[in-house]
Amino acid sequence: MALEPETFSAHYAQPFPHAWRYQKIMAQRAAQLKEICDQLDPYQPLSPAMQQQLQQFGIRDFSDPFQITNQLLLLLEDTLTELHDLS
Repeated sequence: MALEPETFSAHYAQPFPHAWRYQKIMAQRAAQLKEICDQLDPYQPLSPAMQQQLQQFGIRDFSDPFQITNQLLLLLEDTLTELHDLS
């Protein structure tokens, strides 16, 4: 027996009550990652502040510029995909 849409409670039809917070957090994360991408020159020595920003996103190995760039782009892509899925 399939349930008809009108048999569902209106409560379950609403999005998660805290989904807007998560969406806001993901938008902030995307903005931070974009800012890092704009500022970063992985072939120059990284400032301590930039290293700290990268560490906040789980990037801890600064020896390979290609790996830093690749990890940043993957994080940004995943974040933007998640943000798109939330809207």
